[in-house]
Amino acid sequence: MNCPKCFAEIPENAYHCPECGEKVEGGGGYYQQSAVSSDSMEPVPLMETITRPFRDPEAIKKILIGSLVSLIPIVGSIMVCGYYVQYARHILRREGDPNTLPGWDGDKMMPYLSGGFILFVAVLIYMAVLGAVSVGIMVPFWGGVAALASVVKDSQDPKILCGSLLALSIPFIAIFCLLMIFSFISPMIIFFYARDNSFGSALDIMGMIGIITRSMGDYIWRYLAFIFLAMLFSCVIASVNIIPILGNIVYFFLFYIYTFVIGMINISCFGEYAYQHME
Repeated sequence: MNCPKCFAEIPENAYHCPECGEKVEGGGGYYQQSAVSSDSMEPVPLMETITRPFRDPEAIKKILIGSLVSLIPIVGSIMVCGYYVQYARHILRREGDPNTLPGWDGDKMMPYLSGGFILFVAVLIYMAVLGAVSVGIMVPFWGGVAALASVVKDSQDPKILCGSLLALSIPFIAIFCLLMIFSFISPMIIFFYARDNSFGSALDIMGMIGIITRSMGDYIWRYLAFIFLAMLFSCVIASVNIIPILGNIVYFFLFYIYTFVIGMINISCFGEYAYQHME
């Protein structure tokens, strides 16, 4: 059987197309139990999820292609989003070998573009909302800045100086907390979209919070492990800047490889949590 939307081959009893996510009439269930071995249906430990993207024999090739694609302005970002969506579906539905990354074959470019565009727009909406809320937090303090400046200018009292500094830092602290909350929830966005192939699902914040709270300890552990790994990798690639001239060129390419790889690790790590807790 072939998908009516992208014409990709659909495994027997599949509920969604493995390429574009199109629902299949009369499908046999959300996860592809019949298409995979029982071992691949078992939850994967956290440390194994971190290394899983590199177990594909063609991992280096696929990562380099993805990094080069991400260099293309806008269109490249959309295609990478679509690639991530496909990888998220691959993990959620256990379709085929979970250690195999999606390919970059020519016939998959359009599904990547179409699926990635919806996720890309959803992310832009989140960014716009965060920006609007941040401005809303800052505006009430703008008038107070001038008033505080006039008080502090002629004052030598340490208490007044410290109090003014604390007051001025409140909006920045609030915005930082807002961004941290979003970064904590955001890994679930791609899985909600990949599960339902629905734009609305990508904006279902309350549903994401509900999934996260099902096993908060496990989710926090994954979040902290991922943040530590991302920071460690960023420090390593930043160190090449100490090499004169050539270091900047190497850093430019390593940065794009880093961002693509860290996205794959993010999906592999949190995808296992989503697989265990999402219906």
